[in-house]
Amino acid sequence: MGMCTACSEDSVRIKPSAVKRKPAAKAKVAKVMDEFASGDLKSSSGEPVKKKSMARAIALSEARKV
Repeated sequence: MGMCTACSEDSVRIKPSAVKRKPAAKAKVAKVMDEFASGDLKSSSGEPVKKKSMARAIALSEARKV
């Protein structure tokens, strides 16, 4: 049937977009994305971030720390 033993038909998957975040985390994500839009966001190596997907990953990582 292709299902793993840990999975059950009763389990419900939550879409990442449906996850509720704290207001502080939302603000942090917005701040980081604004930095990306203005070209001020830098990676840990100090180079400017050019890809939106990388900016999103940095924003979510920063929000997790809040």
